[in-house]
Amino acid sequence: LVLYGDILSAYESQKGIVRGTAASVVTASAFGEYFPNPGFVGSPFAPASVTVVQALLVEAWGTLVLAFVIFAITHPRNPGPARHGLVPGLIGLTVAVLISLYAPFTQAGWNPARDLGPRLVAALAGWGSIALPGPQSGFWVYIVGPCIGAPIGAFLAEHVLWGTLWVRLDSKQGYVLGPNVPDEERAALLTADSDGPVALGPHGTLARAMFAEALGT
Repeated sequence: LVLYGDILSAYESQKGIVRGTAASVVTASAFGEYFPNPGFVGSPFAPASVTVVQALLVEAWGTLVLAFVIFAITHPRNPGPARHGLVPGLIGLTVAVLISLYAPFTQAGWNPARDLGPRLVAALAGWGSIALPGPQSGFWVYIVGPCIGAPIGAFLAEHVLWGTLWVRLDSKQGYVLGPNVPDEERAALLTADSDGPVALGPHGTLARAMFAEALGT
């Protein structure tokens, strides 16, 4: 508001927008996210063309993809991106693609803190119910959606892509085995001399897994 307050007020005056009315969602979007994107209302969207459920799914899905990528490229079993300094660029590219695809629908929030804090400021600065609870009372979509999607994305990267979902192979020896393990690596696993349980990932990567108690060994 300190930097852009006068600009927002001038825009509202020029367009005949009364702050706090439905039309002021255009300027309120400088603070929080709205669905559909106010910049697209009229072409191609009508004001209610994106429902609460659709917005929730978009926010959950986008955050899922972002969390999946972050956990996948920073996992200890995937040292390549970090070694070559690719992590920031890959995360940024993912964000750019997601925004390009989904910003017309929900403005692509993906981050509850990014939306809720500025939205509270907007509510106190004259936008009132346009900020909270927002059109269609949908402010909560930008909190609940990411809180659903992020854990799922992290789980898929951590426990599926990088294979920490193990099935017990030999409880006596404390070895566990992931799927799709080549026969030669299976043999190496069973004959390995280890000071703890050994986990073999779905892509054939050996890794120490110190979770004997969880296996009951």
